[in-house]
Amino acid sequence: MFKTVLKKFVSDESKLLLFYHNLKSYFFATLYGFPTNNMYVVAVTGTNGKTSTCNLLYQAYKHLGVKVSMLSTVNYSICGDEYENKNKMSTLPANKLFALLRKMKKADTEVLIIEATSHAAVQGRLNSIKFDQLVFTNLGQDHLEYHGGFEAYKQAKISLTKKLKKDSVFIYNSFDDHSVDFVSQIKSRSLSFGYENSDNIALNSYDLSLEGSTFNISFNNKKYQLSTQILGLYNILNIMAVLISLDVYNNQFQKNLDVVSNFKPVPGRLDVLKSKNNTFIFDYAHDTSGLYNLLSFVSEQKSGRLILLFGCVGGGRDKSKRPLMGEVASKFADYMFITNDDPYWEDPEEIISHILAGMHSESLKKVEKIVDREKAILAAFDFLKPNDVLVLAGKGGEKVTIIGDKKIDFDEKEIVSNLISNHGS
Repeated sequence: MFKTVLKKFVSDESKLLLFYHNLKSYFFATLYGFPTNNMYVVAVTGTNGKTSTCNLLYQAYKHLGVKVSMLSTVNYSICGDEYENKNKMSTLPANKLFALLRKMKKADTEVLIIEATSHAAVQGRLNSIKFDQLVFTNLGQDHLEYHGGFEAYKQAKISLTKKLKKDSVFIYNSFDDHSVDFVSQIKSRSLSFGYENSDNIALNSYDLSLEGSTFNISFNNKKYQLSTQILGLYNILNIMAVLISLDVYNNQFQKNLDVVSNFKPVPGRLDVLKSKNNTFIFDYAHDTSGLYNLLSFVSEQKSGRLILLFGCVGGGRDKSKRPLMGEVASKFADYMFITNDDPYWEDPEEIISHILAGMHSESLKKVEKIVDREKAILAAFDFLKPNDVLVLAGKGGEKVTIIGDKKIDFDEKEIVSNLISNHGS
């Protein structure tokens, strides 16, 4: 409640508030003894793919026997001990962040994998932390209500490049048009992954399914064929970023390839659950490009109908993307259940109306509005026919939902698992 009242009187862009955030970060970094000073730090930034890339990096370094810790939106790990991130924040506030980093230091962490967000950049949450590597995945429309527009959002991301150490490496997705704006600011080495022969790792071909992915890459004039349980083209790009990161770290590319076949799916990121008759996919896709990538992939793989359940987050966040997400959804889904996704203090009905505003009249005929997300899941489950795919987008691996200022336990994968068990289908 206090935060809600405070927001009415103090702007997020208040210089006084930003000064407070930065001072707070330096204070806690000092209090906890600058815990990352002797760690090899790999930071991941971008609009989509940060959590997936962090988790894949963590799995990869762990597979190589490195003492690695990680902090991502969904989870965090301290040298093999893994936990849920229940804060619903990718980069934690300074007091929580440096306390956690101190625990990682005490566990003798050699490599730290950390999500670096635009909020963290502006608020100085990562003050005193320098990066050995910075991985850039892509840039889309997100958090524009906080930054005041896309250009300011992009500059916040670009500012993270100033945290690179002297002998560090910037690893980037060359297919993203905005990558050139990042590279132009880099004084250290830059390495790319993408589709061109000029990329340090180039994707030559791929074969995708709901069971896994097979793909061919080129590196140092040699070609390699790889297979993985990880789904989706954009995740292949994430894997390529991981391979560059590992090669920079140990210069053993051939040995590092072994990790690809051992990758496990990332919770809530193209996370597949199957019953006898249907496929259920849980994904965090919460913006236009993320939803497009998710649905375009599933639409190419499905044998039955594509049923979509999703909403848009409230709290005044990025209202402009709501109709755009509605438009994307209507292009791919055979039927849609529009519902809640952390409304905070906003009216859920109003959020849904914003989504529907992006759909043509014909598309509205294949929509059912159910504000309560659990009830929407039950309705979508009952609506399924054999071979249908139900995509649940927006929540991913989150275990809570936020209504007003209250965090309420909510695990939609568990809800679906129970439905499958109870119905025997």
